[in-house]
Amino acid sequence: MSEDKLKSTSDYAENIVHTVREPLLVLDDKFRVISANRSFYSTFKVTPEMSENTLLFDLGNGQWEIPRLRELLEKVLPKSTTIEDFEVEHDFPDIGQKTMLINARRVQTETGATQMILLAIEDITERRSAEEELKRVNAELKLFLQREEVLARLDLLTGLANRRSFYETAKHELERAIRYKRDLTLAYIDLDNFKSINDSLGHEKGDELLASAAATIRSNLRAVDTVARIGGDEFAMLLPETDEQAAVSALQKLRETFDEEMKRRGWSVTMSIGAVTVSDGEEVCVEDLVLKADGLMYLVKDGGKDGLRHQSFSSTDSSGAPTT
Repeated sequence: MSEDKLKSTSDYAENIVHTVREPLLVLDDKFRVISANRSFYSTFKVTPEMSENTLLFDLGNGQWEIPRLRELLEKVLPKSTTIEDFEVEHDFPDIGQKTMLINARRVQTETGATQMILLAIEDITERRSAEEELKRVNAELKLFLQREEVLARLDLLTGLANRRSFYETAKHELERAIRYKRDLTLAYIDLDNFKSINDSLGHEKGDELLASAAATIRSNLRAVDTVARIGGDEFAMLLPETDEQAAVSALQKLRETFDEEMKRRGWSVTMSIGAVTVSDGEEVCVEDLVLKADGLMYLVKDGGKDGLRHQSFSSTDSSGAPTT
């Protein structure tokens, strides 16, 4: 290429440099700075005297010795005429951490040799910071919503599942029991004489009693079982794959363990339990099981409290023979 053509191309590049708002550099094929625009000087706190005819990597007393920038110029750009949005992060001692998007273009001679390199540098530090902050806020919001969802399914006093959660679990377990013809036992528990503890010792002691009852029930469960506080001093249990004999045995053991705990604490509180077992894929809804178990529990209460009534569910049988 003739000297006039080289000068013409250089002048053209110079004109482009000074019309672009973002920081822009013109380098020769050895990565020396031919020129830069005002935005580059103001953004990166250097002067034309410090920059022109200086090796790019030596700018600012070596502040521009950036491995990613070397990678772009020495390895990536030689394989392509144009590179877009090449992200570079660097901590400049004078101006701090910067995140930059670099667009690079090689201006070639007619023989294909690199005549000059144009580097457009977009400072996206604030954008990245805003994006990271948004990610952080979104992550915190997600955790908050997850926590709220968990809390919405818990009884805060006892840490057990609440009524809503129990009904959801019960529907799922009942559907599974019917589909696979498995046994499922649902039990309702009421604490006898709980009101007298509240009235005589105060609600703080009453809350302590409820928490103790919850811990006792939970400690007598298998991992697959579910216990929930339905409200007040009433609890509900789900015992998957538990037939009548196993259910009676487990619930009697629970009553005995609870009685021992209450005696140890000096509280005259017992359990009235009503339980119903569905077997052999019997078609039934959760509401029917709850109604039956609740009714059996109140038969115990009416019969003197401190007992257990169990029944195998049948859609045609409404009797509740006691089991003690």
